[in-house]
Amino acid sequence: MNSMFEIRRAPLSWHNYLARVLGTEVAEKISARAPGVYVCGGAIRGYFLGEQPSDVDVFVHDEFVAAGVHAALSELGLSQVFETETDVWRTVTYRAPTGTPLQVIMSKRPLLGGLEGILEAFDFTICQAGYDCVTESFRLHPDFFEHLACKNLVYTGSEFSLSSLRRAFKFQRRGFLLCDEMLIQIVRDAARINFDDPAEMARHVAGMDPDGARRIRPID
Repeated sequence: MNSMFEIRRAPLSWHNYLARVLGTEVAEKISARAPGVYVCGGAIRGYFLGEQPSDVDVFVHDEFVAAGVHAALSELGLSQVFETETDVWRTVTYRAPTGTPLQVIMSKRPLLGGLEGILEAFDFTICQAGYDCVTESFRLHPDFFEHLACKNLVYTGSEFSLSSLRRAFKFQRRGFLLCDEMLIQIVRDAARINFDDPAEMARHVAGMDPDGARRIRPID
């Protein structure tokens, strides 16, 4: 089966970047060629833009892989700071020695397609970028570089359209451009939500995650 994502070998500068952002020991633990461990999203954009990411998202394939990552971070003396959970994702946040938040994210649903399955769930082309720790390569949306260079925000669809709308405003504050067509697509998806159903509304509000304020709770 042909992939829609481009594959690019990660250069040495990527490993140096990750070590600078997380600290050498943490970066080595994360990228230790463990199957089912992927770095996605903002850290990839930050690397190609030459910027410091606001956090590093590490996605894991299942509970077994998650347990291994948590154990490895605990061995380095990192403690869990926050825990975030929806009906789709469970996120545990650490703080790296550099001060950068490190989020270990696991899908609560069967994850098909590995890294590409994760990227397909992301809502904008500039977010559909990840690093596979086993193959030491990037998976990138075909338009990733063009849209990142032009700072174009192109919506690809989302299960949580309210979250995408909020994220779109966040990206706009960072200088990205959201055209009317993309805004209309997000609003049309949001219009399918049954706002009269308390359970459905709670699910979408939980998925909005406004800077973690609604869902993140300290670990006891």
